[in-house]
Amino acid sequence: MSLLTSGFLSFAVCACCLSLVIKAAAYWSIYDQPGDLKIHTVPIPRVGGFAMMCGFLVGIAPALSQVSGQTVLALLAIVGIWLTGLIDDLRGLSPLFRLIVQFGAGTILWAAGWRLNWFISPALDLAITVLFVAFFINAMNMFDGMDGLAASWAVLAAAGFLIVSNAPFSTSLAACLVGICAGLLLSNFPPAKIFMGDSGSTLLGILLAFLSLDRSELDRRVINS
Repeated sequence: MSLLTSGFLSFAVCACCLSLVIKAAAYWSIYDQPGDLKIHTVPIPRVGGFAMMCGFLVGIAPALSQVSGQTVLALLAIVGIWLTGLIDDLRGLSPLFRLIVQFGAGTILWAAGWRLNWFISPALDLAITVLFVAFFINAMNMFDGMDGLAASWAVLAAAGFLIVSNAPFSTSLAACLVGICAGLLLSNFPPAKIFMGDSGSTLLGILLAFLSLDRSELDRRVINS
């Protein structure tokens, strides 16, 4: 029931906020303009990631009744990636700065215990974990080139994690991810009325990276036991 609540809240809040975000984007002229390499022929609002974060925060709130230091660090990494993407949508940031933030988020997750655990050497494991997180974030950003593609792929991946995950925070996070993707698709499915933007695509990336690392950590504990 708690997972259904988290997923539904994320879906409802994201879907409701999208109409407000579309109006705000029109007021402040926050559009993705048509171009030779783009499939849309009219300007489309590009800050759907704001509604996605609103949905995520409301949906994950019930799972934060027992907040741990690890959870706080994970949320810090997630919000940091999203905020960087939002600023990039509004003002533009250099690729190097965004990559540094992504490396920082990966370092935070590693320090909080979410690691690949592929190497005995902590330095090597930190490096590969950081690269893994950055790869997921940028992969989802590249997927966001066609209406509904990134959200459709992410909702399927999140549903898979929802099935295999058993930690309360991780399963709630996966449910929230399903909810915000479904909510976004109401307005992002072709022909899209709004794009998720970098704030949305990088949010999907960091959430999927977190769930992958959480599963890797679970597998390690099972093997060691």
